[in-house]
Parts: sequence; structure tokens; C-alpha cells
Amino acid sequence: MPESKKQTKGKNIASRVREAVTAPIEQAGYRIWDVTYYKDVSEMVLEIAIDRPEPDDGSPALPLSTDDCMTVTKIVDPILDELDPIEESYSLMVSGGGCVRDLRLPEHFAFAAEKHFPVTVKTFTALAPESEPKKGKTKKKSEQNGKQFDGYVSSFDDETLTLETESGILTLDRKQIAKATAWCDENVRDGKIPDEQ
Repeated sequence: MPESKKQTKGKNIASRVREAVTAPIEQAGYRIWDVTYYKDVSEMVLEIAIDRPEPDDGSPALPLSTDDCMTVTKIVDPILDELDPIEESYSLMVSGGGCVRDLRLPEHFAFAAEKHFPVTVKTFTALAPESEPKKGKTKKKSEQNGKQFDGYVSSFDDETLTLETESGILTLDRKQIAKATAWCDENVRDGKIPDEQ
């Protein structure tokens, strides 16, 4: 499905911003998950989603705090002022990557595959029967319409995405994918409220 001029413009702005702010953000001890530029109700938003890198010893990364987001905001503000990549008025938002993440870039799919997070993929149109997972176990409800599939990223490249689903192996044309989402917390995916620690 062809992109609109607005989508292309948004991606170009996000790409320029990402290139300009990546090194300073990494020098401060964070890493970028994504940069997006989009319309939220009546205002334009430039969102920079960040993570903390995982320590070399294999222990989990420290959680992000509001102070972390403020720190990164102070880093990128003067860079954006100098770069001036956006002609219209907009709001800057620095946030954590979150437990529900859209997968758009190669590093996003690599992240989901490495962490073995469950993934939901929606396609623009229903897949033909021969494109659906090989027969095996009964299909989950979300797979029955041929437009939404749950599984784990097995492999990917510029043209295809291969999922391991309960029904078998499914290979999708990347151009057919409307949205791919990784669930970093299965409680959220299943609609459960995580137990308090």
C-alpha cells in the first residue's frame, strides 16, 4: 500500500532527528528504540523512545524513570533547536520503549527474535489459504480470519518475516504487513494486571 506524502514527510523528519541525536543519547548511557513524528488529535508530536542498554554481565537493564526522560529531553532540546527539522509547531515527547512495542525497523525484529517475545502481526488483507500456517494444532481465534497472526519471530529479511505460530511456520511478505507488535509483558497481552511485587 503506497505511503501518503504526510507519512513520507514524517519518516524523513524522524530519520533526520534520529541521526542527529543518537550519538549524544548513547554517550549519556541510553539507547534509542524509535523516533516517530505523528499527529495526535490536533497537535504534531515528535516522540523519541529510549531504553537503557543491558549490562555486559547479562543482568536486566535498569528501568527508566521520569528523571531519565527529562535528562534525555535536556540533551536533545538544543540539538533540535539548531537542526530545526520541523517547520510546523510540535510537541517533543521522550518516553520509554514500553512493554508493547511496534516493530518497524530491522533492529526491532532482531530484538523480538533475540528476546523471544510473543508477536502479533496484522496484514492489510486476508492471506490466501496456501499462505497460512501449515496444518497442525487448531488455529487460535486471532488466526482464523487470515489477517492477524500470533507467534514468535523465527527469521526476517528485507522482503519476508517468518513466524513460529501454534499452527506451524508462517512466512509473510513484508509489504503485506500492516502492523507488527511485540509483547514484552505477556500479562499485558493477555489483559491481566501484573501482580504487585
